[in-house]
Amino acid sequence: MNKKYSIHNKKETNKKNKSQIDKVYKKTKGMKLYLGAILGFLAVGMMIVFSPYVMGKSYDFETVKMNSAQNVTSSLNMYVDDMEINREDGLFKLVLRYQDDTGTKSLSNIKSDYRLNFITNKNNEGVETKIIQLSDEYTVIYYQNLPKNFGVISVTVHPRYIYPELEPSNDLKEKEIKFYAVDKDIKSNNKLEVESTSDLQKDNFKYQIKAIEKSIKDEKKSIEKMNLANEVVQKDIDKANQNLEFQTLDEQTDTKNEISSMQTTIENNKSSIEESENKIKQLEEKIKQLEKSASRFE
Repeated sequence: MNKKYSIHNKKETNKKNKSQIDKVYKKTKGMKLYLGAILGFLAVGMMIVFSPYVMGKSYDFETVKMNSAQNVTSSLNMYVDDMEINREDGLFKLVLRYQDDTGTKSLSNIKSDYRLNFITNKNNEGVETKIIQLSDEYTVIYYQNLPKNFGVISVTVHPRYIYPELEPSNDLKEKEIKFYAVDKDIKSNNKLEVESTSDLQKDNFKYQIKAIEKSIKDEKKSIEKMNLANEVVQKDIDKANQNLEFQTLDEQTDTKNEISSMQTTIENNKSSIEESENKIKQLEEKIKQLEKSASRFE
């Protein structure tokens, strides 16, 4: 038997359809808001990550400190001895020095690969790198055809052993040194140009002399510090000696032990001062030899 048509049935059906539509609408709207939030979050994240590249900003990068040790191995360090730029010609010059403080590492068995890039809103096409190794200790790198407002230069160094089997361990296998040079921090030199090997050899002696002069300065500071320390310790010894006559036998024993220890400190400092003075003489002699060698390139 056919069910009779009723207006109430129609209303109930319409209510159900409307309710279902509302549910679908709310669900769709919620999904759109959720996806919109995710896309917005990703967009903001991308802007934060890539803004230095897009806008040419450099606030996230710190320029490497001159003559600051960059550790290569436990005894071998790399130093940035010089860094300058000719902004008109887009030429950047970097001078690196390797120094083994213990004399145990053979620099002849180490070779380094260098990669330079700049961070800006332009690509790196047309930029060239020229590497000149003056000696085992010194390397000069030219970075040519830099655009204006390049932002930051990143330098990546991959040192490696030529014959790793000759070393106790291949501690350079995964080694990478990376540092930055921010445009505004680089010394300007509008006369800078790519020099000949002969001129660079002459500069090489200058850099070596400059490094030795810094070592002499450090030794003199060390001597000054130890002399000052001895003055302070001697005052403490004098005070301790004055207090002896007012002390008990046990106290005197302790004080005499302290005085003996302080006198040992003074003697040790004097020995260190003597070593530093001898080292300064050797370094000064080394400078004379380098100046003599440099004169051959005049």
